Amino acid sequence: MDFIKDNKIMLAVVVLAVLAVGYYMMSGSATGSGAALTSTDDASIGSQPMLVMLSSLQSIRLDNTIFTDPTFVALTDFGVVIAPEPLGRHNPFVFVGQSGATASSSKALNSIPLKLPSTSTTKSSTSKTK
Repeated sequence: MDFIKDNKIMLAVVVLAVLAVGYYMMSGSATGSGAALTSTDDASIGSQPMLVMLSSLQSIRLDNTIFTDPTFVALTDFGVVIAPEPLGRHNPFVFVGQSGATASSSKALNSIPLKLPSTSTTKSSTSKTK
């Protein structure tokens, strides 16, 4: 309650801003008063430049004589040969020693070794804290 008393002006500004945004969203504009979905031939008008560019690209012919040029043939490849690596497991999320197709979730959970603290260490640690 003290917060509202201390921040009356700020609260009034926030409420007015929310109301103004709500009014703006609900009133809409005169240009957007038409139907949301209309079907016109505007798509064909917008696609004309794209079709012109496509036809100009299709008319381009490349000269293949560069591949027989002595300068191109003299180029050397400095690429590094990557040694083949063995493939990993089919399902990397299955526990080691189990196949992915036959492993059930209960078997997978039962095969996890759990190391629980012994009761003697628990008693000694509690006796030290007292």
